[in-house]
Amino acid sequence: MQIIGLMVFIVLIPFVALSLLLVGVQILSSPIFWIILVLIAIGFIAFDRNDKKRKGYLTSTIGYIYLEGVDPSKMSILRLYPDKITINDIQTIPIDRVKKATFETVTRVFRGYKGIPVKEHTYTLTIHYSNREGKQDCFTCRSKVNQGNLHMDYMRMEQKINKLIGYLPPKENFPNKPYKL
Repeated sequence: MQIIGLMVFIVLIPFVALSLLLVGVQILSSPIFWIILVLIAIGFIAFDRNDKKRKGYLTSTIGYIYLEGVDPSKMSILRLYPDKITINDIQTIPIDRVKKATFETVTRVFRGYKGIPVKEHTYTLTIHYSNREGKQDCFTCRSKVNQGNLHMDYMRMEQKINKLIGYLPPKENFPNKPYKL
């Protein structure tokens, strides 16, 4: 009895897979599918712009934030306003106390299945500021592993913060002539 069930299962799999493949090709070739996809994308962009305009922030991003009073195991929202930076719209750092923002990509390479090298990218945005007591402090916003969509968000946030506060990172002067080490 089991052999008959196994043979029926083996015979039916190619037919089911082929029919699913044909349905998928028909959906992808349908102009209605692409029109709906474009309308969803336009709706998402319009919602994002309306939210920015309504709340008044310049840019926002998400990540695991390491700061006192914030749960580092949950994703938090970091928003940049013209006069402040907020974390989950609860903690606020006035922009005049922010010293600089730095962005870093950490890449870890390890051996995966059958010794194939696997790369893991983690993005980190660090914001340096003066706390209420006037001491230098910082907090970090870290992405999940291989969450590539946050790469540009973190870079944009770093650039906008540094432009807003007038911070210019020091330029590294590399010699243009040969020299001895």
